[in-house]
Amino acid sequence: MSAENESFDNNANNLEVSDGSLAALEEQIGLLREPAMDRVLSEAYSANELLTTIPNSLQHRQEIVAEFDRKWGEGLGEKLKVRGLIEYRDGKGQRSQAILWDTTVISNGFNAVTTSAIKDDRSYSELLHDFVVPADCVPNPPEGEQYVRATGKLTDVIVDTDKASKERAFNWVTLQYPLFVDEIDRRLLGVMSETEALEAVADLDIEQWIDLSDPLSRNCVKEYLRGLIVLDKDMPYEAVIEGPIIRKDKKMGHNICYEVTNMRVMTHLSNINLIPRMVDTNSIPSSYQLVVKSRVYPMDHRQESMTYTVPLSSIKSIVSLRKAFYTVTSHRP
Repeated sequence: MSAENESFDNNANNLEVSDGSLAALEEQIGLLREPAMDRVLSEAYSANELLTTIPNSLQHRQEIVAEFDRKWGEGLGEKLKVRGLIEYRDGKGQRSQAILWDTTVISNGFNAVTTSAIKDDRSYSELLHDFVVPADCVPNPPEGEQYVRATGKLTDVIVDTDKASKERAFNWVTLQYPLFVDEIDRRLLGVMSETEALEAVADLDIEQWIDLSDPLSRNCVKEYLRGLIVLDKDMPYEAVIEGPIIRKDKKMGHNICYEVTNMRVMTHLSNINLIPRMVDTNSIPSSYQLVVKSRVYPMDHRQESMTYTVPLSSIKSIVSLRKAFYTVTSHRP
């Protein structure tokens, strides 16, 4: 084999590796997106192919839009980040185009427009995204309007959300932050209950591994931990709380921090959350803190229950009453 041919073969092999790496990268990027949203969009692409190739009626288009609005579910009326080309009516009532780049819009579901002359009550059409866009994000918006209605072709815009399902959170964390996953696994190794798990991550400084400056990061971390530590919402816990806790003042409308010492309570706990640090804890320098919502029932039944936001670092001990109940009943003669 000549040197020239050998060089060509080497370049070809390198190209194959490069193409494979690109495909792997595209697959990984796809895994970081919200799976439920992508499943609906995949169906929408298929429906759009039929609308653009087979003449359809107004009633059929309305049914398609209603179907995909229903499938869009919680995304309808929610904030989305949009990147790509949109179309809207400007201040002169003329159709104009604008390019959005990670712009926050409100999703209005889907729309369908005709793309050909109507014949026998049928025409070719196209399925579109329907958005409500801030007026200051487009050129020459209608005067005095804060928002404009806009549409975007399915192939012309990329939509994303800051929300994270359990599936997205798992992919997002494990693919991008394996060292954080290793730290969580190390802390939860040998843990036998959710109460032990809470104690194991109480002093976790997440920002050693993950930048929490954007909402998606925080939502993914929160959902990832919720998937690992499942709290009992039906039975209360007996806990000792010592340190700062947070309570919302209903009259003033803002949060108030309290410092408590050896507060023994019966409490229902809700899911782990991740909030901006409101209280100083010397052991954790992070600007965000892991907390649980705690509905506290006082030992004196004449007093009303109260709801607090409790940093995990303030929970000094916690016992599940479900576990205590079954431990007692299992030892009865």
